[in-house]
Amino acid sequence: MPLKRRLVLAVGAVLVSPLISQAAAAEPAAGTINYQSKAGPIVIKVAHVYLIKGPDAVTGKTIRELVFAPADISAKVQSCTTISCVSGNLTDGMTVDFDAGPRLNYWVVANGQKVQYSGTAKPDASVKLTADTPERLAGT
Repeated sequence: MPLKRRLVLAVGAVLVSPLISQAAAAEPAAGTINYQSKAGPIVIKVAHVYLIKGPDAVTGKTIRELVFAPADISAKVQSCTTISCVSGNLTDGMTVDFDAGPRLNYWVVANGQKVQYSGTAKPDASVKLTADTPERLAGT
């Protein structure tokens, strides 16, 4: 089933490094994730975004991951020491990996992780960044 992506990041995300002790804070975001599942359409209204930085589980290379969520999961993000821990605590939303390779890796999760979809996308065709630093990603 094709993913119908329509997600708008309204402001930049705050760096939350799972390897460095910092307070996890949700940044406001605006947009929706639309996915056509076998059971019907799923719409997730995104309200919060996090920028996570740490080693990729496969390559060990430091990557940045944006985590989009409808609810504030700051406490769960703050308690994690790995990027996969953050993903494991996301029951509805989307993650997008930057710096993992030439394409963006994404994962959409809904209905308490009962629905999951992942894939890759070309960065230039998918994301329009207005800020791209190790500590900040912003754009649409």
